[in-house]
Amino acid sequence: MNGQINAARKATKTNTIPLEIFKSLDFGMLGYADLEKVRFYRARLRSQTIPLDPEAKLGRVEIVMHYAGNDGFVIRGLLSGPGLDGLVIGGTGLGHVSQDASEAVKEVRNRNIPVIVSTRSYTGRTIPMYATQGCGIALKEFGCVLADNLIPWKARILLMLAMTKTKDPKELQKYFDK
Repeated sequence: MNGQINAARKATKTNTIPLEIFKSLDFGMLGYADLEKVRFYRARLRSQTIPLDPEAKLGRVEIVMHYAGNDGFVIRGLLSGPGLDGLVIGGTGLGHVSQDASEAVKEVRNRNIPVIVSTRSYTGRTIPMYATQGCGIALKEFGCVLADNLIPWKARILLMLAMTKTKDPKELQKYFDK
């Protein structure tokens, strides 16, 4: 767009008005398309295709953003409603949630519903760094999948597609690691 070539995995809308609103914040553009020709300056290394059966139905995947004071109420509300097939958490920092929200996430996992942990940050990735409740190592221990560097909205799309193949956390993690 506007002469810029960005990888879909990292292109992010960064403003509401200007023409050049999409940016690749972590790694920059792949290249330019100018008046003379298309020029690539780097290659995208991460790419995957998930073929869909024509009868495949995408599951209902919701996103819950974490914030100070989040006690898991919204997550439990989603659990009490019909048809939750997957959940994406937009955690703080490396993908952290509060102790109370962590208990609600555990309730989701206890029903074998996939949970992807992303971050509210537009750059960086989720990694299992801390073992305290609500942090990466603890969330992984009860079957959450870490989104790597996908923002919650992109993680939701990938989860919807990947769930047409598997709901096993270890297999789902492979999709997010590609």
